Amino acid sequence: FAEGLEKIFVVEERRSFLESQLKEIAYHWPVDKRPEILGKTDRSGKPLFPSIGETSPQLVAEIIGKYLLKDTDRPEIVAGMRALTVRKDAILQPAAIAGRIPHFCAGCPHSRSTELTQGSTALAGIGCHSLAIWMDAGDTRLLTQMGGEGANWIGAHRYVDMPHVFQNLGDGTYTHSGLLAIRAAVAANAPITYRILYNDAVAMTGGQPLEGALGVGDIARQMQAEKVGKVVVVSGELESLQSHDLPVGIPLHHRDELTAVMEDCRSWPGVSVI
Repeated sequence: FAEGLEKIFVVEERRSFLESQLKEIAYHWPVDKRPEILGKTDRSGKPLFPSIGETSPQLVAEIIGKYLLKDTDRPEIVAGMRALTVRKDAILQPAAIAGRIPHFCAGCPHSRSTELTQGSTALAGIGCHSLAIWMDAGDTRLLTQMGGEGANWIGAHRYVDMPHVFQNLGDGTYTHSGLLAIRAAVAANAPITYRILYNDAVAMTGGQPLEGALGVGDIARQMQAEKVGKVVVVSGELESLQSHDLPVGIPLHHRDELTAVMEDCRSWPGVSVI
C-alpha cells in the first residue's frame, strides 16, 4: 500500500505508535518508492499533529490542508480550506446556554452536612463537598489539595479577624491523608472544627470501602489519641451507633441537634471534630 506514495499522514492521538513502525519498515526502501511519512512532526521536525487535547476531524482537515497548500494551490484544496474556516467560525459562535449550578446527587448526606450556622465560614477540599462553594449552603470558600484540608487556615488564622472556620472532610480522604492535616492543626492550636462525614465509602472514585475498615468509634478514638480537644458524634440513627463502641466521654447527638453542636464547637478555642 505504501510503496510509491508521495506522502503518508499518520493521525494518532497521544503518543506516536504506528508512525514509528511505518518509518522503520520504509527505511531501506529505494528513494523512488519511499514516501514522506508525516505525523507528530513535519519534514523539518516542527510539531504537526498534537499529542495532547482532542484530535477532531476539523483539526485534522486543517492541518492536512495547510500542509498540502505549501506544495500546491489546487482550487479544490483552497475551497475546502475556506469552507473549513466558515464552519469553524459558525461553531465558535456563542450559544445561549442556561446556567446550571452543580449540586449534590439526590439523597447525598453532603446536602445537609455542608450547611452552616449563621455567621459561620467553612473551607472546602477535594471531594463532593466542595460543590458547596457554588451553593446557598452558607459561606464555603477556597479549595486545597487532598490531604491539606485546613492547612491553609493554619497559616492564615493568626493574620485575619475571622475567629474560627469549619473544614469539611470526607471519611475516605480522612483515612488516606486528611488525618495528617488534623494533626498539623492540633500542633498549631488552630481554631477550627473538622466536620468528618462518615459514609464508609471513598465516594469520588467508585465507592470503595475505607482502607482499614474504620468505624465511627475508631475515628473518634483516633481523634482522642491525636489530642483533639473536643470530639462530638452526630447521627440520624442513634440506635445503630450505640453498637459502634464509642469511646468513653464522646457525646452522641441526634442530627436534629447539629446546629447547636456546631455553635458549641465554634466557641471551642482549639481544634474540634464533629
